Amino acid sequence: MLSPQFLSQLKRHRLNPDRVSTAQHKGARKSTRHGSSLEFSDYQMYELGDDVRQIDWNVYARTEKVYVKRYLDEREVSISLYLDCTKSMKTEPVKWEKATELAASLAYMILSSDDRLSLHLVGAEAAPMKKKGMRDAKAILHSMENVQDTSDDNGSRTPFMRSLKGRQRSKSSVTVLITDALEPMKEITEALKWLSSRKEKVFFIQLLHEHEVSPPYTGDWKLKDSEKGEEIDVSFQNSIIDRYLGSLQLHNQAIERECKRYGFTYRTLISSQPVNEMVLKDLKMSGMVR
Repeated sequence: MLSPQFLSQLKRHRLNPDRVSTAQHKGARKSTRHGSSLEFSDYQMYELGDDVRQIDWNVYARTEKVYVKRYLDEREVSISLYLDCTKSMKTEPVKWEKATELAASLAYMILSSDDRLSLHLVGAEAAPMKKKGMRDAKAILHSMENVQDTSDDNGSRTPFMRSLKGRQRSKSSVTVLITDALEPMKEITEALKWLSSRKEKVFFIQLLHEHEVSPPYTGDWKLKDSEKGEEIDVSFQNSIIDRYLGSLQLHNQAIERECKRYGFTYRTLISSQPVNEMVLKDLKMSGMVR
């Protein structure tokens, strides 16, 4: 699914959640708390109950004051990754392929960082995949290959955002959404409001097919709503395409505005892009990856 060279690059990167709360388990990320790692943080005045073994006698000799050393504690981050598996994501094979590759890339990066991952396939009849650390990094690639092979599956007609709210899940520090977000703005607004109540860092990744952002069609067509199954006759003229593009722009601007309202990070990607460019260029520029 992903080249060895790209996997090697992913190991050197990680998600970049600012000021997230960390879990109680040991991991590879620097916590705001202090503990017993080998990386020095700073000094603090000795107080009753502090570990006397951490007293810096060299500082005492210079200042005649008793200071103890403090070290950064390393804790894991709990991350929930939601992949939209509804019908609109599967109408174009390239779009579905890139969605699963993107999910696999982020999952591999998360596990390579020794973080805890909960991968949710929203719209598919599958239990969440719960993984931890590098030992599960290669296994997640195999699992995502199997997900990619289900591209012929019809998928769910329940909107992704509505399904998101109804899923049982544990508390996470970071939530990553991969979806085309082609559903009513009301559903998206309610889901983002619900996520904001959980006090999590949210990365909203909108993945669109190139024909969805630049329709190449001309003449008369019968269009079918992949989610609702409804059909409509459309004559593709310049005025119709302009109205569609204007509506899409307003829709995406509304999503971005809601994300900014709650302090979430939003990014639109196009399925014609190579997945390594998506992750190491676009998501890095948006601040989602470092």
